Amino acid sequence: MGQVFTPKYICDEIIDRLNIDISETVCEPSVGKGIFVFTLLENFKGRYTNEQIFDFVENRLFTFEIDEKINDTFKSLLVEYLFEIGYDKPLNTKNIKNV
Repeated sequence: MGQVFTPKYICDEIIDRLNIDISETVCEPSVGKGIFVFTLLENFKGRYTNEQIFDFVENRLFTFEIDEKINDTFKSLLVEYLFEIGYDKPLNTKNIKNV
């Protein structure tokens, strides 16, 4: 199984061009280690409250990954990221799937 991880500068350009609103539902079909997700969340940090970001992650962000180990790494990184910006509850990961 070959894997290619997207460089940060490409993610930055795509996220900037998409201009996603936090009320939208987002599906990342091949999340990997989450570079698109974390770029999007960083973009949100200047525009929305942390509570809005937490709600988005639990209710409007859907991610999929075929590599279970990488998916587990992404989940851990996401929990750590959210903790660093103030999320102190168990994260509902029902929308973060290994397929």
